[in-house]
Formats: sequence, structure tokens, C-alpha cells
Amino acid sequence: MIEVSENLKNLASIITNAGHKVYVVGGFVRNSLLGLHINDVDLAGSMLALDVMELAKKNGYGANIVNKKLGTVLITKDDEQYEYTTFRQEVYDDAGTHKPEEVEFVADPKIDAKRRDFTINAFYFDIMENKVYDFFNGEKDLKKKLLKTVVKPETVFTDDGLRILRLIRFVCELGFKPESNTIKTAKKYAFKVAGISKERILREIKISVNGGLKYHLKNTTHGLLVKYYNNLNLWQYIFGSNFKDFKIKPSGKLYRAYIKSDGSFRYIAFMCLLLNNYIKGKTSKSNAFYSVNQLLGVNGLKESNKNMQDVLNAYLFVQKFLYYNENDLLDSYSCIEFETLPFEIKNYLTVLDENKSNKLKLTIMHLKKSKVPFEEDELNVLNTELINDLKIKPEHVSKIKSSLFEMCVKGLIINDHEILLEQAKFLNEKLLKLLHGSKQKDNK
Repeated sequence: MIEVSENLKNLASIITNAGHKVYVVGGFVRNSLLGLHINDVDLAGSMLALDVMELAKKNGYGANIVNKKLGTVLITKDDEQYEYTTFRQEVYDDAGTHKPEEVEFVADPKIDAKRRDFTINAFYFDIMENKVYDFFNGEKDLKKKLLKTVVKPETVFTDDGLRILRLIRFVCELGFKPESNTIKTAKKYAFKVAGISKERILREIKISVNGGLKYHLKNTTHGLLVKYYNNLNLWQYIFGSNFKDFKIKPSGKLYRAYIKSDGSFRYIAFMCLLLNNYIKGKTSKSNAFYSVNQLLGVNGLKESNKNMQDVLNAYLFVQKFLYYNENDLLDSYSCIEFETLPFEIKNYLTVLDENKSNKLKLTIMHLKKSKVPFEEDELNVLNTELINDLKIKPEHVSKIKSSLFEMCVKGLIINDHEILLEQAKFLNEKLLKLLHGSKQKDNK
């Protein structure tokens, strides 16, 4: 039973009364048949986009053309939105870049269905008739949990390389298995992925990393991302020819942490796994920074600066957990860095190595009992006191507070008000002498 809202029923009635057919298509129908929750609502019909937009607006819907070439209209009503696209057939270039060269609008839904990727995504639900049209035996594949292309896989993957990544996405999201010829052909045409924008590739990776979380499925299908990206040799088409023989090893601490990961830190866990297989061992902070930029920066997957920083921060601790001795891990600076990490990264590191994470937490508790500050703002002295009481120049305050913080962290002094004031006075005098000596040298 497929249920749609009253707003959507009303829209279908309006378009039908205007002499055209309209269907709910794609994931909405598939998920309804699988008993999964529904996300986006995609519509396809015989009416041209401009006519649909005008008709919808006349009847109290919001509507805007979002892609004139593809005949796509975004329609809104209350808190609902639907993406309507006119039936079409397409001609693609040889690059497989997810951009059709030619588009021809048609009246036959079966012709429109031929341009779709997999049989389980090619259902057409007629709202007015309350009937599902299944042109390519998709319901049979749905029952078998099988991913099969609507037409020859050579055509599907040649036209659009993104469909290879979508194939793996549905493996990870739904736990379905690719039909043998479909996966064999996907490997043959894996080079088409090189023509896809890095932003789209990253989006598909993120969706696959989330695996069955989207539909609240209790599984570990996100591990299949590693299997299929390895087997299809996709890394070289994502990151370049230097990755021709690159594989992520489906074993070891980082892989197990990724498999155990939940939705809050699964992406971090995957990226740390990817990085560690790229770096292959102990590395410096500067090389970790370089590697993150290579894979995720402007020349890589074009991730946001914030997410890149989160991955770097997590991976620096991965390095400490895997390759450094306990003294390096439990020094005051490491504890402060660990304490200031986002909770998602802390959770990931706990899954990676619970014993070392617990030791860090115990050391942090000890440091806090000893009143060690974890940031400069926790120093028990005010800027105004340094300026007004000790007559420290405002431009020197930041440098002196930074020195006080470092001394507290190293255990050279404690975070006591009087001691901080006394030490600040000494540091200021020392700074003034250095500046005075420097001026005298300049005058000579």
C-alpha cells in the first residue's frame, strides 16, 4: 500500500484534469514497497515544466523551475516539497560526467523509465489509479534484494559514471547484492568515475559510509564500501594514477573501529582508516596535515575546512594510539588536546582503543584536580589586572598569558592568582629588557 499526502493527491488531480499523466517515481515508490520510511518525493509526468509551474501556482502551490534543460520544477505546499520532471530521453557524451548532452521530452513513461539506473528505482506509481507500473520487473528484483540495471549495464554506466557509485550506495544503504553482470560491467567501466565532480563523489562516499543508518537497519553494510571500492579499483579514478594499486585493508584496529562505529563518528572512522592505509605507518604532524589536504583538500575530495580539521585532529590521536609510547600519549598537552576534541572524535577513539582512552580520561581528571588550566581563559588572572595593576602594555598581555599557560601545563607553576601575578611581573620585566637591548643594538 502506497500512501501519499492530500496535497500530493490534489496536485495529481489538477495535472490529470489538465489532460496529462503524472506519477510518483524512484525511491519513494521503492521504499514504500520495502516498508521503509520515505524521504524525497520525485514526480514525473507528460506536462512540460513551464506549464506545470504555472498550473501549480494558480492552484495555491509554490513552484519554480530549477533546471530548464532537464524540465525540472520544485513544487511546495505547506511543509511538503516535490520535484517534478517531464518525461524525457537523453543522449550522453563519452565522458560519463552525469550531464546529458541532449534532452528530448516525450509522452511515454516507459521511455522515461529507460533512462533510470536500476530496476528497483524504475517504479511509476499512478496516484489517481492507485497502481504501480513496473516496466522492468523491479518488484521481482526487490524481493530478491538484487541490484540490476534497467537496460544493458554497458549503456547505463557508459552514460553516467556516477551510477557506479550509486550501485555501491544501494548495496550499503539497503544491503542488496549487485547482479553478477551488473557488477562485472561496473568494474569494466569504473574509469568513468574519473569524470565525476569531486563534490558528487564525496557525497556518495558519505551516503555509503552511513550504510543502513538512513533506514534504521541494524547491519554493518558500510563495510561493503571498502569491499566494492577495492574490487572495482575505484581509488585511482577518485584520487589519480598514484592510487592505481591502492587498497584499504579490511583488517586491523582501524578497520574494526570503523565496522563498530555508529552514526555519530562513522565518517571520521572511515577517513582515518583511509588515511592510515595511504600513509602506511608512523608519520609526523606536518605529513599528516599534508596527507589530509591531499585526500580531502581542493585537489582531493574538496571537503569543508571544519571537517578536514576534525579528521586531522582525530588522525593525530590515531598516530599516538598506534605508534607512540604511553608517556607521549599521557603528557599534559596531549590530555588538553584530547579534552578539547568534539565528543564524536572522543567516542571514536574510545572504540579504537578503550584502554588508552580511559587512561587519558584518568590523567585529565588528575590534572583538573591539580587545577591545571586547559585553556588560557582558565588562568586565574585577569587581563585588566595585568594592565592596571602590573602596568603591562596591552600589546604584551597575550604573549605573557601564553607563557603563563605553558608554565602551568608543564607543571613549573600552579594556577594560583598571586603566583601568576608574581610570574607575570617577572616575565614583563624580562620582556622589557629584551626589547630595550634590541633597540640599543639597532641604534648602534
